[in-house]
Amino acid sequence: MPEIMNIYIGRDNVEVFELQQDALVVAEDAVTRAVLRFGGYCLDSDSDEEIELTTSAQRVEIQAGLMTGLVAGVYPGMLTIFDAASETNGLAWQAFNVHIREWDVCPVVP
Repeated sequence: MPEIMNIYIGRDNVEVFELQQDALVVAEDAVTRAVLRFGGYCLDSDSDEEIELTTSAQRVEIQAGLMTGLVAGVYPGMLTIFDAASETNGLAWQAFNVHIREWDVCPVVP
């Protein structure tokens, strides 16, 4: 997993995290939920469309650039992973910095 995750305000970019433990990919369908907290934001794969478990629950995809209220800045990010053995408290999986950035584009010319 990266040490920095970039979220671009108003953009469709997707960040993908391969779930590995001790350099091995986690077992298929072992992960039941993923929660990402950064700053005052919290995304939960059980309830938020911006975070999703994919590929037999061995990857987490995050598409947060279209969330309302994003404020540019650098935030500490924490990814918590849940499985059958840790379904209540989850496992502290990875800490990293989340950079929320403006990404200006040229105006559309008619």
